[in-house]
Amino acid sequence: MINKLKRLVLASGFLSKLYFSFLRLKHQSVVKEMHRRAKISLLSYQELAQPLKLYPYFDIKDNNIYGTGRVLKQAMLGLDLEKCLVEHGLIFGDLVQEHNAVTFAKSIVTFSKYREEKIAKKIEKNVICIGPYIKYATSLLSPLAFEDLKKKLKRTLLVFPSHSNDKTVVDFNNQLFMKEIEKVSKSFDSVLICLYWKDIVLNRAEEYEKMGYYVTCAGHIYDFNFLKRLRAIIELSDFTMSNNVGTHVGYAICLGKGHFIFKQQITKKEDPKSSEAKQRGDQEWTSYTRDVGEVVEAFKEIQFFPSFEQQKIIKKYWGEF
Repeated sequence: MINKLKRLVLASGFLSKLYFSFLRLKHQSVVKEMHRRAKISLLSYQELAQPLKLYPYFDIKDNNIYGTGRVLKQAMLGLDLEKCLVEHGLIFGDLVQEHNAVTFAKSIVTFSKYREEKIAKKIEKNVICIGPYIKYATSLLSPLAFEDLKKKLKRTLLVFPSHSNDKTVVDFNNQLFMKEIEKVSKSFDSVLICLYWKDIVLNRAEEYEKMGYYVTCAGHIYDFNFLKRLRAIIELSDFTMSNNVGTHVGYAICLGKGHFIFKQQITKKEDPKSSEAKQRGDQEWTSYTRDVGEVVEAFKEIQFFPSFEQQKIIKKYWGEF
């Protein structure tokens, strides 16, 4: 549950502006660091994963996550990002997070009609569906930098391991996962592992490097170039795979890359105080399992090019692209 002070700030445009103005003054140096990171190699994953303080370009926190607000503003969609809350990623199942109801924002920006229906059943907000956010991002790499890295990687298998975050630590049988990566990678010249920043902080890159794989990172959650860097990473690939459903699945298909989900048991050690853990009841978990299962089923076989049925599933959950 959201505490009283946080609820008060979330509900007030004035208090939010006051709070985030303070953070902008306090964290000015973060902007310079994000610009610096924009120029370093995608393979310098240790630097890219280092935590950053929040520098809020917008007075709604969600709009600053993964740099999505800046991407949508640059895309000139006509969204008033000081009055719209942008959901940070695709949320499966019936969960509508409490802060979406509390926020002073009049509208919620999300991916698809699927998500619009979930939100509309629980809260009274205008919902704006814009499809997968990645389609609005431009690649962080220049054409020359892209060409140089592509020459190094050649035909590339891009892998997204199920990831931890600041509230949750994810575990799975990585030896089993790497055996599957080895099977799929026989058709490729290189394997590129895209690790989430938290798992790099947890020192999980080394076991992949021992296999001869390259490791990359889209950046920290508060890096305003995250989405642009992620687009560059996906565009470098020729095929993608993962061991869990996440926003990356729809993003890969949106950018014309095939995807394969290797189904295996994932365990999560979640902070019991985290908002999602406390807000998901039986119905939210049941609907989550059902909807995620539909996506897993659609991507359980290796298809190097997205099929019509796979694109249909992605458009259902991620929206049109």
